[in-house]
Amino acid sequence: PILTQPGTALAAILLADIWQWTPFMVLIILAGLRALPKEPFEAAAIDGANGIQTFLRLTLPMLRKVIAVAVLIRGVDLFRIYDYVYIITAGGPGTATETLSFYAGRIYFTGDFPYAATLSLIVLVVLIVVSNLFVRLFKVRF
Repeated sequence: PILTQPGTALAAILLADIWQWTPFMVLIILAGLRALPKEPFEAAAIDGANGIQTFLRLTLPMLRKVIAVAVLIRGVDLFRIYDYVYIITAGGPGTATETLSFYAGRIYFTGDFPYAATLSLIVLVVLIVVSNLFVRLFKVRF
């Protein structure tokens, strides 16, 4: 019954995807936290900064690029969701949970290869443009 409603079916797919990828994102953020220098935090403690001030004015700004890389990886990964949609709902109910990659795969398996290839190429171009804008916006260097 849960997967027969469009809103709850999409929530089930999102929950499964979040369940799989949250540990990886936590590891990326944890690696960034471990790499932060200790001196600014010691200076903030001496200056009397509380935990919230230290987090908002030191930790978050220093983790900005690490968080940006994690969001970029996750954002690019979201475009390729096919397996959850296929296994959990097969794109249903109706087409409520059909993603772009699932739609391209469905078109491909119906035999319309040029349309599926064109759709996939458009997704690739959009991903490249959005990723480049994101990298420029957050000044991420690899």
